[in-house]
Amino acid sequence: MEDRAQLRFNRWLPLAVGVARATIQVKVEFIGLLREITGERQLTLDMEDGATLRDVIGRLAIKSGKDLQTRILEGSQIAEDALVILNGKSIRTTDAGSIMMKNGDSLALAPESAP
Repeated sequence: MEDRAQLRFNRWLPLAVGVARATIQVKVEFIGLLREITGERQLTLDMEDGATLRDVIGRLAIKSGKDLQTRILEGSQIAEDALVILNGKSIRTTDAGSIMMKNGDSLALAPESAP
């Protein structure tokens, strides 16, 4: 737990003192209903280095509304019926805050997986 607190501190300290942080780019593709919610097929987000999957979804929720977030996350866990694909691999019911994003990551999101 102490490592997470330190990571959070390290992430926000440069902002507090006005130091520029490195950024990463994450490509996000929306599938199904999420395409309608966002009004976009895909976009590229500039995120701070050290961003997690939860940070990315939070940024998308700010841009497109909380409905997107509630369809993908249950608390900080990926919703059981959500489809989250990171770099071609499906991610199931895990803590979205534990998945660190890297520059060039490709993310596909759908509100529910196909039967």
